Amino acid sequence: MSDSRVPSSNGRSAEQARDFHQLKQRAAEYYRSNSVPQRMQEVLNTMFYDKPDDVYGHLANYFANFAKPAAISRIVGKEILDAEGERTVEVELFCIIKNFEKSICFTTMSNCYRDPHYTTQDTMDKANELKKLSVQIALEWINEPLNSLLKGLLPANQIKVDKLLSEYFQRKLEEDEEQRKKDTDVEEITEPELSISTNTAPIGDKKKKPLKGKKSIAPEKPIKPLEPPEPLFPGGVAIGAVSLAVAKASVKLQNTSLYLHIASLNQEESLKMMMDLQQQITKWIFTQKSGEKEKYEILIGVFKNPDEMIELYTSLVEKYPSIIGLIDPLRKEDAEQWFKLSCLLSPQCYFLADAASRSIDKLIKDGLDGNRYSGLILKHTNQTTISDFIQVAKLMEVQDCRFIPGLGDGATTDDSIADIAVGLGARFIKLGGLCHGERVAKYNRLMAIEEELAQRGALGHAAEHQFPVISEEEPDPN
Repeated sequence: MSDSRVPSSNGRSAEQARDFHQLKQRAAEYYRSNSVPQRMQEVLNTMFYDKPDDVYGHLANYFANFAKPAAISRIVGKEILDAEGERTVEVELFCIIKNFEKSICFTTMSNCYRDPHYTTQDTMDKANELKKLSVQIALEWINEPLNSLLKGLLPANQIKVDKLLSEYFQRKLEEDEEQRKKDTDVEEITEPELSISTNTAPIGDKKKKPLKGKKSIAPEKPIKPLEPPEPLFPGGVAIGAVSLAVAKASVKLQNTSLYLHIASLNQEESLKMMMDLQQQITKWIFTQKSGEKEKYEILIGVFKNPDEMIELYTSLVEKYPSIIGLIDPLRKEDAEQWFKLSCLLSPQCYFLADAASRSIDKLIKDGLDGNRYSGLILKHTNQTTISDFIQVAKLMEVQDCRFIPGLGDGATTDDSIADIAVGLGARFIKLGGLCHGERVAKYNRLMAIEEELAQRGALGHAAEHQFPVISEEEPDPN
């Protein structure tokens, strides 16, 4: 019986020889299972005839085609300031590429936030505190649960990513609603019964003195109070920002453009008409006579309340009696004003709603709800994912309603809204005048897209405007 530890003729023991043989077998199986010998033979044979100058570069490019697709390794959220100096979040996305972690992209989104249990108009200090709270919650979501949720997913799978993000946000809404109900029940049990307060107005002469210098032009009608703004849930900006970051990462990894990533077909877009229109408007404003310029400024003015609107339009009627036919509908209740104007103007132009527009998730839930307008401003903010934006745009197209991508409050220099507009074939985009860095960045991106499309021979002219005529049927009071 021989001792396995006795050195063999080549100076290696039998046990070492057996271990080495097993190691070679495992290595051969490992390379065979990954098709390394076959692919190595193929590239060596073809490279000999191609004779590339950079041999190792050629080998690197060849084997890169067989590398695993880049997968999300982590996302990092940071607090930054938007164009107005308000708090918002920035998302940095990392991927594993060829066994190394690399930073792929950054993205930001405006932090449009209001108290979801809105009761009164918040003061500036209160608004700042709410935005700060929203950013803090968003960063907690990004750096912890959303980080784990998306780890290992491919950025190219936007639909799956957005589904996971939306489901997470919905769970947060349900948890908040459940907690709020519990808190309400506790308050009802512990809070003592309060007597109903009576009118505390000071007793005195109840006759109201007429205001001096104002003429009564029509019987007073009750004016509906301003509706509270649509509630926005704190932390929602995390959902939209992460969704956009994933889309931008996919674009960078594929070496393409965001608008091509969003669009199903190549879209044709031209910025020349937009630029010419902007220049004509600017020139027209500064060359009009004083009276005409005043009329223009009043017509596009922003009113603090309905009383101010009526007062300004009344003075306009007195100065310009010829336009009384247009002004008369604006003295009515808000809903009636909108109804009459929409029926009057819709055959001749687009009747677009901005202040009346609702959030994208609200439109997904309730639909267009029979509102009377030719189109709506869609803002990519808060919990709106890329998939949500596309879904609403398709919904509006089916119902012959124009969608206009626009900027939210506190815009950032992120120019993705330009790609979204072009990718979805939007007829219009609402960016504001050619001033301020956050706006100019979007215009610059539109010009870059135009140049890219022109080089590819895909730049054309949009179809003629077709104005959807709004029905003259009485609006539903509900």
